[in-house]
Amino acid sequence: MRTEQLRIVEAAHRLGSFQRAAAELGLTQPAIGDAVRRLELELGTQLFERDAKGARLTKAGEIALRYVRTLLKTEHALHLDLDVESARNAGALCIGTVASHLSSAVLPALIRCKQQVPGFAAQVYQGGAM
Repeated sequence: MRTEQLRIVEAAHRLGSFQRAAAELGLTQPAIGDAVRRLELELGTQLFERDAKGARLTKAGEIALRYVRTLLKTEHALHLDLDVESARNAGALCIGTVASHLSSAVLPALIRCKQQVPGFAAQVYQGGAM
């Protein structure tokens, strides 16, 4: 089971079709169908009912979707935690700003720093919400 397959299942369900999921994820519709079929083979059950109107989850698909969402949230949390740890190790720069002329001057400089300085990390909070 691959993370890409989980994202495909979530997108196909949310958008109601393999075609719309393909467009959102930047894949082809056959690639979406193939990934779903491989996951269905691995799990030993059909996850989607497919027809001309789109794709709908089967009962097994509804069960799988709960786990898919949990796994995707866990993966996202892992990346956030690792980003925070990396920022701590690199001496992160935190900036609070409001949508103003200052933002358009500061943000491009931060982007350049990120590109040019290995390990540079910055958190920008807009609208005063820190």
